[in-house]
Amino acid sequence: MKRARSPENAQRRVARNLVLFTVPLALILLLSVLLIWEIVRDNMAEATRARWPWRLALLDQQSLGHMLALTGGVAFARAQYARSVRPQIGWSGMPMPNTYGMSGDEVWEVTVHNGGTRSATIECAEYAIEWKGQPTGGWLSSQEASRALAQGPIERALPTQPEGPLPPAQPAVENASGKSTAATSAGWKPVNGKDFYLNTIGYGGQLGTFVVGRFSHRIVDELADLHLRIRVVDAAGDHHERVLNCLIGAENEMRAAAEEMPPPRAVFPARAGSLSLKKGRASKPRRAPVPAPRRRRPTARGIRGAQAEPPGPEGMC
Repeated sequence: MKRARSPENAQRRVARNLVLFTVPLALILLLSVLLIWEIVRDNMAEATRARWPWRLALLDQQSLGHMLALTGGVAFARAQYARSVRPQIGWSGMPMPNTYGMSGDEVWEVTVHNGGTRSATIECAEYAIEWKGQPTGGWLSSQEASRALAQGPIERALPTQPEGPLPPAQPAVENASGKSTAATSAGWKPVNGKDFYLNTIGYGGQLGTFVVGRFSHRIVDELADLHLRIRVVDAAGDHHERVLNCLIGAENEMRAAAEEMPPPRAVFPARAGSLSLKKGRASKPRRAPVPAPRRRRPTARGIRGAQAEPPGPEGMC
């Protein structure tokens, strides 16, 4: 079953710091109005400026110009600083080998990271759970989401069959774990720590790189979407928010990981002398050394006999 496109959005700024953003803009607006007032008043005749309200003068044009330039520089510097410390909320999900004691050979691990240059403080983290064939629920905290996942999908009443011939049976579709969806039990309840794991994300934590949760094959097959809404506050006081869909591509990648996993190798007992314990490599059994033939020393009698023999024709000149 192919997942529908999720409502995942990009990171957006939801609120700004009131003092560091609103006050400089209000000063710029006020000084601009006063400067325009002075420019219009300076271009009037003397008789007109002598009447009310044109004779009202708070500051001269030179002072207003300096104050406006200074306030504009402060506002621009604040905007540049806010852009440099803005966090970049990112996430990644990938199938990992199951070394956590969960069910299945692989688990879907979701990680959130901050791609910005400065750290940010987590303000809230909420989840929205959507089971297949059911509407999306409201936003829940980490503990509430764990309890909602442990309850499993809500059992729905089967629709009544209309009169007449039954429709043809639909072929069974394999899920991410390679099993038929027709074999899914109606009363299945996920187990916390075996089918899923959600990390508790509280207020005041630092947005770094941390694991959001891990999910088994079974619960990935049953869930349609699992959204995470995370909101952080940066060093400039601005509030940023992003909604993540933690299960994008989970079914396809976990199915591909299960297919690429090599079969277990058969283990045979090793022969004596077939393994080298020193290097861990296979080696041939050593052969016993063959002794070299012993050379016999010549005796004195043999030496006299050799000297007594006359030389042959080959030794004659």
